[in-house]
Order: sequence, then structure tokens, then C-alpha cells
Amino acid sequence: MAGEYCGFLFPCRPGRTAAPHGATRIRLSRFFMIADANAPASRAGSLLLPILISVALAIFLMTLMPTTMFWDRDEAFYARAAVEMIQSGNWILPTYNDDIFPDKPPLIYWLMAVFMHVFGQNEFAARFVSAPATAGSAFLIFLIGSRLFDRRAGLCWSRIIYF
Repeated sequence: MAGEYCGFLFPCRPGRTAAPHGATRIRLSRFFMIADANAPASRAGSLLLPILISVALAIFLMTLMPTTMFWDRDEAFYARAAVEMIQSGNWILPTYNDDIFPDKPPLIYWLMAVFMHVFGQNEFAARFVSAPATAGSAFLIFLIGSRLFDRRAGLCWSRIIYF
């Protein structure tokens, strides 16, 4: 029928009818791994293990932070740019030794500066952003792998990439 949509945005091919409303809802709930009332009981807790792995990864990385100094010069450059952002009050344009430092988008400097206000200007505060970001990206890789293949593949890829 003209005007029907088979997918989320795509019109139906000739000779094909639109899927019922429930099919689209199930497909979207599968993408976002949302438990549905009609889904099997094992699916309701399907995010528990990946969330626990992500939290454990974040805690593990946070415990390693105070034990080492900045390893390479880039890490110190980025931390210094965040410190200069705090000292100068210029939150738009990062600087390093009063020269413009446009190596990265300013979001990382903003986040470092926020945590430097909370924890003080030290290595832990400069690195604090990276641990939750790493754990969050491991969780997103799990979601992508489980969406494209299956749950085991998602867990496997998130472990391979981050361990």
C-alpha cells in the first residue's frame, strides 16, 4: 500500500506490506537491549554482566591512576592545557605556554578542568575522565557487537579491545 513504511524510515518495496506495529517495537527494543514484557526472562537481565564488567574496568583503571606518573609528553601537555584554561579563565581556546593549542577538541580539556576543580590540580584529576570514558566505550562496543552478531560476540569484542 502506498505511503506505508516497512522499516523506521524506508518505504515498502512493491509487493511488500508494512510490518505490524509490534514488530518494529521488538526490533527497536532488541537494538537498545530493552526488556520487553513479551521477551524471554533471560533477556531481562542481559545488560547486567556488561554493566558490571564496565564498572569493574572503571574501578580497575582508577586504582592504577595514582600509581604512575604521566607516561608520555602528550599526557602532560593536555593536563597543562587544562590547568592554563582554569588559570586564564578562557574556556573556549585551549593554550599551552600561552600559545594556542588546538590539538584536540576542547571537551577533554573542559572535563579535565572540571575534575581539577573537584580533586585539585594533580595527575589523578587529569586522568579521571579517561577511566569512565574507557568503561563507557567498552559498554558501547558490547552493544554494537551484540546488535550485529550476538551477546557472546559483544562480550568477546569488548574484552579483546580493552583487556
